[in-house]
Amino acid sequence: MSPLPVAQFLRYALCGVLATLVHSASVWLLSQTLFPAGEGMQWQGTLIGKELRAKHLLLNNALAWPLATWVAYRLNTALVFAPGRHGPWAERLLFAAVAALGFFPGGFVAHWLVQRWQLPSTVAQAGFIATSVAVNFLCRKFLIFRH
Repeated sequence: MSPLPVAQFLRYALCGVLATLVHSASVWLLSQTLFPAGEGMQWQGTLIGKELRAKHLLLNNALAWPLATWVAYRLNTALVFAPGRHGPWAERLLFAAVAALGFFPGGFVAHWLVQRWQLPSTVAQAGFIATSVAVNFLCRKFLIFRH
């Protein structure tokens, strides 16, 4: 495996930060409005427990995923990776598939951190992000784009 060029990784990190901000802002907004996911919040007049909080956090992440994936794709193709290993539609579908591949382990980690360890949703969200970043970069670097 060849060493990763530092400049490419820094651009990827910047794109990742921006897409993560979009994702996290969407999750926060949904957690404050449609599906409460914070400790001490109420749902339909009842204080939510850890089970419902974990479910709502997972649901909010799933709802935020399409927008964040689109932002990530646009930024990555503009600033980080050269398209061309696959046709445009195959590339988009593979990009979304890889994002889903990163989403599911990340969602599992976030759910597990809330359910098993009763950690705050913000800490669980950090686990979601870290897991997703690792899976996404490796797959995008070696499976989707030319470099």
